[in-house]
Amino acid sequence: MSTAPLASERDPLWSEPCLAYNLHVELDAACRDDFAEVQGRLHRTCSGTLVCPPASLHVSVATILSVRRDYCTSKEVIWARWGNRWLEGLREVVAGLQPFGVHFDKLAVSKAAVIAVAEPVPEIDLIRARAKELVSLAGVNASQPSIVHCTLLRYGTSGLDLGDLARQAAGVDLSTKTVVTNVVVSRELVYPNLVNEVLQRFHIGKG
Repeated sequence: MSTAPLASERDPLWSEPCLAYNLHVELDAACRDDFAEVQGRLHRTCSGTLVCPPASLHVSVATILSVRRDYCTSKEVIWARWGNRWLEGLREVVAGLQPFGVHFDKLAVSKAAVIAVAEPVPEIDLIRARAKELVSLAGVNASQPSIVHCTLLRYGTSGLDLGDLARQAAGVDLSTKTVVTNVVVSRELVYPNLVNEVLQRFHIGKG
């Protein structure tokens, strides 16, 4: 469990129109229910938190075009030029996998969010490496997440004292799992994943 910073940072993108292209894993119903229980408990501790709706919860597998970055040209233009090639490359790597589990076993509180952290997942590492390679070939910044996690809460106000929230999070005995049989490429339209358009669904182990 990481030590919480003294104060929160308000998320300026919350519930705002946005544009991003992402590869993510959807959670099964039982995992969403477990997270909803944790969200409610922590939200009651700190009223300035923003609860990510259960339907929006996901695991970010790879960033294709980031919600928080501007590029040399519009994201729509970049996707129109490169998207089909990226989809084909991602399809190939996903087809070579077998269904796998993602096990969340702890919470972490930072100045930006409260997240459920999962154990390392080799399959996700493999997909991320391929996504980084594909995006880099297009001359686009290809930085990828470094951990496997699901964001549960963000903050509506800067300067919230996160000490109590961190202590509550440290007392949560988290152990929940989702089984991954497909991954989704989506266009995110309202942050954080409140509105998105599914562009492609890749079924693991199938071409």
